[in-house]
Amino acid sequence: MRRKSKSILLLAVMCVLMVTANMQMHVSAAKKNADHTAEYARFGITVKGGAYYYDGDRIRIFHDMKADNSFENSFVDLKGTVDVRLIRGKRGAIKKLEFISGAEADEIQEDLFGYVPSRKKETASKNQKQSFRQKKAGTKTKKNGEYTNMKRCELGDIPDNVQIAIKKQCTGDSWYVIKTDNKKYVYYNNLPRDYAFNISGKNLNVRDMGRHTGIYVLLSLGNDFDFTLSYNGKSVGFTTIDVN
Repeated sequence: MRRKSKSILLLAVMCVLMVTANMQMHVSAAKKNADHTAEYARFGITVKGGAYYYDGDRIRIFHDMKADNSFENSFVDLKGTVDVRLIRGKRGAIKKLEFISGAEADEIQEDLFGYVPSRKKETASKNQKQSFRQKKAGTKTKKNGEYTNMKRCELGDIPDNVQIAIKKQCTGDSWYVIKTDNKKYVYYNNLPRDYAFNISGKNLNVRDMGRHTGIYVLLSLGNDFDFTLSYNGKSVGFTTIDVN
């Protein structure tokens, strides 16, 4: 009888633990998939039909920035007209809203698309877009002290030996720099979103941007430029592959 009572008590305790664990898992999932609509609304941002609006104007470029300079949320909506950034504190709460300057907005679009859509009076054809992507940032390697001889590439743009190296050797979840006689190619596969990039001093920073998934990073730089690499503001290492 005593053994039977102990067994019943043990089963009861196990049931309580299982229910508690399920409740904790449910709460964690809810936090992970939290909707930002309410906290955005406190800063004048609303969502309607999948589009974001600030003070009634549709948002074009949107950055929700964490304290470590990574993104809580970000996108580019070319139907929008206003560019805004939310800044979060170390505890995750939104501290302020600020506007993204016109110059920075142009730079973000240049990084994403290879050209600035707002400057085009007519919709560019696929061939025109390709030519914009292939166009170098400038004839000089530096502008205002910053390195500019870099561009975003598609796999079809790069030499065959670099394509082969990417296919055969760049198979891990890592950053790679492939070196040729006159170029360096930065590659990373399967980024969670589209991306933008910029050079600051001698650091190449790649950051998440947009809503597309399964994106690969492929950038070309001059072989004479030695750089460090960061992703969403955090320093990352890379594997160097020489195909000379």
